[in-house]
Amino acid sequence: MSPTTPPSSPVAAAIESTQLAKDTSAGAADETDHYDSDEMDNPLPGTSVAPSQFDLVASLYKRRGGLGRNADVNWVARCFSLCGPVLCYYDSPDVDNFDPSKPRGRLNLAKEDTAALMHTRHKKSGAPTEFLLTVNIYVLGAKRKWGLCCNNKEEQIEWYNAIKRYDGKTAEIEKDHFSLRDFVVESQYPLIQKSKWLKKQKSPPITKSQLSPARTPNRSTDRSSSADGSVIFSEGDSDRLNSTPEEKSRNLIDLEVLASIVALNVAAYCMRYGNVHVYWISIIALNLIVVNLLRREASKYDAAVSSLPSQANTFSNLKSRGKYQNKTKGPVRIKYQAFQQVRPAGTTLQRANPKANSSVADIEKEHGPMSTQSIRAYCISPYDYDLSSENAYWNVDARNFNLRVGPNYKKNRLKEPSSPALYDLISVDFIRADTTLKKASDAFTVPNIPGITDIDTGHPHVPPMFVINAWIPLEDHGVFGKVTDAPSINCVMCLAIAEHTLKALKDIDNAPPAVKLFAEWCRIAETDDEFRARFKALGIVCDIEKTK
Repeated sequence: MSPTTPPSSPVAAAIESTQLAKDTSAGAADETDHYDSDEMDNPLPGTSVAPSQFDLVASLYKRRGGLGRNADVNWVARCFSLCGPVLCYYDSPDVDNFDPSKPRGRLNLAKEDTAALMHTRHKKSGAPTEFLLTVNIYVLGAKRKWGLCCNNKEEQIEWYNAIKRYDGKTAEIEKDHFSLRDFVVESQYPLIQKSKWLKKQKSPPITKSQLSPARTPNRSTDRSSSADGSVIFSEGDSDRLNSTPEEKSRNLIDLEVLASIVALNVAAYCMRYGNVHVYWISIIALNLIVVNLLRREASKYDAAVSSLPSQANTFSNLKSRGKYQNKTKGPVRIKYQAFQQVRPAGTTLQRANPKANSSVADIEKEHGPMSTQSIRAYCISPYDYDLSSENAYWNVDARNFNLRVGPNYKKNRLKEPSSPALYDLISVDFIRADTTLKKASDAFTVPNIPGITDIDTGHPHVPPMFVINAWIPLEDHGVFGKVTDAPSINCVMCLAIAEHTLKALKDIDNAPPAVKLFAEWCRIAETDDEFRARFKALGIVCDIEKTK
């Protein structure tokens, strides 16, 4: 199968996209700013947001990224909008005709470590004017940037002041992100004083019901625990997972490595210009150096395993949401020799609470969280959750992911929001152990939900339930060890086939390309390793720096 398959929808969960429908690996594009710094804040396709709902809207110039950065014309006219902390730009430069639901690039200034800079001089970049702005984006030690060019000095100051408010790492935000005036973030940088810096373009009014639901940022996944066994993180883990600068420098180079390099060069010189006796002495010295380095690597791995903490501090107080809910409190011994106990799926991590008086809350109250009605409601209403719930997961809208569009993606470089997910998320579990979980059934019993997991899909190879087993290694494996031997966090996700997928399978000849490809993948994957490796999952991790 080719990655240029026409647009369709992948299997989805909290990790929610596959290469089955479209290949999502990065490629050289006209601009490198196709990433979404916070996909969870995407407006849904078809949602109409009038320019009057933005705090700033203007036609500016943006410097192209990637290979286009070195082109003869490397500045392109784009329409820019600032809605609270969300900075977007669009293909159309016309402020009256751009589509707010389809931004070409999006940056959430409130959730990124950014720094805005203003330039008042011409640069060799060939900018149309001298009124330049640069937004530097720092992600995990790397730096990316957006280059903007304004039409005049007043416009430059106006946008600089608006963006500069979000410089640096910001605090948790609970305000409605559609209002910058009510969205106050303390900044350590002084602003250029200007009395009237908020300007809006006139456009037809719009009701608030037409807007995408405002979302609060996801809280960091703190230290939650699993029932009767392993926890995800404990207080002592941060010291082990976060290396100090001294440890990093020691890992990069030390005296033994320097001595080995010197000895290697001396041995090579002696072998080239010495006699036979010197040659054999050099061979023995080289072997001793190699053995010493291998022993050091092996001892590092042994020391890492032996230093694992043996006790967790406390369990998070999870609210009772079903008969399988973890009700353990207080200190618990961690079992790193894992998977000795098989527990029901969905007992180590809770689903986010539905919003009060929402349709999902009413359905869950009437039928229970592990019912056919609730599972379908979770997927249909992905925004009816209280996202302030800690240590929780929830369904996301598949349209948050922009995927490649075929045919001829390599030529056209087109992306568009995904179609609805082929599978609906049922449960998510995390468990930490001294090795990886080879089979999900060794640690969890999959849910048995009548009308969901026991139905006939109408295709001999497509299952009603799909289980994803992901490994997150905690330590680098040693020279003599395997990747699967290292201490790991194991993530198990259970998904049930969606209703629209069932309907499409009944007429497979006229089914969407994604359904056809997934059915073909299910048929071949069990026996063809290369074809099975085409499965790909993408996830959104919020507040990643706080989860270290």
